[in-house]
This record gives sequence, structure tokens and C-alpha cells, in this order.
Amino acid sequence: MYRTPSKNTSPNTSKRDSAVKLAKRGFRVFPVKPNGKAPMHPGWQAAATNDPADVFEAFSATPAANIGIATAGLVVIDVDPRNGGDASFADLGELPETFKVTTAGGGFHLYFDAGGAPYKNGTIAKGIDVKARGGLVVAPGSTINGKRYEIEVDAPIAPLPAHIAGMLNSKRPRKAEAVRDRAPSDADVRSALDAVSADIQREDWLRIGMALHLSLIHISEPTRRTPISYAVFCL
Repeated sequence: MYRTPSKNTSPNTSKRDSAVKLAKRGFRVFPVKPNGKAPMHPGWQAAATNDPADVFEAFSATPAANIGIATAGLVVIDVDPRNGGDASFADLGELPETFKVTTAGGGFHLYFDAGGAPYKNGTIAKGIDVKARGGLVVAPGSTINGKRYEIEVDAPIAPLPAHIAGMLNSKRPRKAEAVRDRAPSDADVRSALDAVSADIQREDWLRIGMALHLSLIHISEPTRRTPISYAVFCL
């Protein structure tokens, strides 16, 4: 359960104190590289904790570390105006008041309760990413290039709105397209050969022949090359 603190984090509060306060309100936190967004240590998902004593110890050992929040159980909407996030956010419709953090890049994070649903990380619109199960966000109290992550709206974390849940459910990772199981047509072969100069050396013709032969085989890569691209690739 995520609780609301009595006041926003002070700019003068140490990162360790900020991390402990976040842990006390239920966030599972862990150290992130100083001035960065990547976890300091492998196994951060298992190490993330909301035990204040453990958090105090971890950040005492690395006082310059930024603070990460593991987003399992949450859905955090990450809006980046540098990549068109502001315009995309306007299209998301009305959202309830919830815990909001401004980021060092001029954007913001909106925190929602996933309600136990196993939402995945991904992108729902231009400039808008979602952090959920298996993901992380940089927490308030962290700094990047001298710019600080700050709590802007200190509200309880709201349930994920139904229309956002619908968007996440429709944004499942695409499966690799099925590979065609037919041989290249005569037109495919002619097109490939027409693109080749008649002045190339014998060994290059052999390589092109091998490329065309490979195109007869079932290729397991999701993005299967055409005969002509195999010829170019092998050259």
C-alpha cells in the first residue's frame, strides 16, 4: 500500500533520506548509478525493497546514488515532451489526480495502481512510455546533470483508468511475422539478377548464386531478406 507523506521532499534532503521516505510509503527502491538512470547492481529487481532499514543501509554505502523505484504493481506513464509527449498526452483524455513527479528532462511521471494486472513495459504513443511489471523509474530526490526529480502532485496513487488499461492491453508485443514458405518466383529471381552488373567477377556471381540458394531455405529471422537483398548483403 502506498501512503501519502505529509509534505513534498525538500530540495535539501539527502538522497538517502529521500529513498527512506519513499520506502516508508511503500515504494520498493534501490540504488541507481549517480547522475544516471541505470541500476547500480545486477539483480536490482530482487534487491528492491520497502524496508526502511535496508534502504538506509544501501544508500549509506552509496550516498551519491540516484534512487530507482521498481514498478511491479504500478503503471507509470512517462511523458517526454522532447519526443512529442505533450501533444500525445493531450490525446489520452481525462485522467484522475494521482502521484506526479517532474523529471530532469522536463517531462513527468504519473503513477497508477495496476490493480494486480500484469501490464508490461512499452510505448503507448509518441513520447509516452509505460513502466510496469519488470520496469523501473528514477524517483524523486534523484538528480541528472544538476536537474532534480521532484514531486509535483503529492496525491495518493489512483487506480489505473479503464481507458488506459485498454490501451495497454491492445499494445501487446507483436509476434514475429510468419516466414513465407514458398520458393522465390521467377520474377523474384529475374529482379535480383537484373540489379547485378554484368561486369562483376566470377567469384561474385558464385556468391550471388549462393544467396539465391539460401533464399530457397526457410529463414528463421523475423525480418526475412528478399533474394535481391541477399545478393546485396553477400556482396
